[in-house]
Parts: sequence; C-alpha cells; structure tokens
Amino acid sequence: MIEPDIFAYLTDPTSATYALVGSRVYPLAIPQESDMPAIAYNRISNPDRWTQDGHHLYSPRYQFDCRGKVYDDALAVEDALVADLSLAGWGQIKKVHPAGAGPDLRDPDTGLFTRRVDLIFWH
Repeated sequence: MIEPDIFAYLTDPTSATYALVGSRVYPLAIPQESDMPAIAYNRISNPDRWTQDGHHLYSPRYQFDCRGKVYDDALAVEDALVADLSLAGWGQIKKVHPAGAGPDLRDPDTGLFTRRVDLIFWH
C-alpha cells in the first residue's frame, strides 16, 4: 500500500505540488468546502503480475483528480503531481492515455475544473 507515501510525498513542503495545493491532498474525494486547488486520489486496481524469472511485480493504478477554480490551475496541478511522483523513486511510473482516465470536467454547480490523470506504479 503506497497511499501514505503518496500523501507524504505530495504534501512535502519541498515538492512542486505542495507549492500549488499545500496539504489539500485527500483520499477518495475532495471535501466540498475545501480551498482550491486540491487533489483527490484513489486506487483503481492492483493486479498481480509475475516476471518470467518468478518475481512478483506490483503495478497499482491510481487515479488523481486535480481540481481548480480555473482550468489552468487544474492543468498546473497535474503537471506538478506527475513531475513530483516521477521523482519519488518508487520504480517506473506510467501515465495512462487521457482517454483511459476520462474527460476533463467542469462542475456546473460549483464552476470548478477537474483534470483526471491515471498513473500506474511499477515496482
């Protein structure tokens, strides 16, 4: 389980993500009254894989909702998140094609923008 590591890494004061969202990184859903921008994350899948030489390979897929008051904020949070997690040293990270993560969203009630990004962590 890498959820605590994801939270710790993204909320580290030295990370680019922290510079944008501070500690507003939440499991599953962003609280309705949260300041923006913010991030929600959840595990989508965790298939078991084995290498040809018999080693177990973990490849959990996580989905991140990067939300902001304006579209550019959501995009900036995505860029920072992907850059920070790519430097985390947890093995290879693969960004899933945007079509697999779903479309960008704009909530008609709140006017908030969401960029959804899926990452697979190979370790």
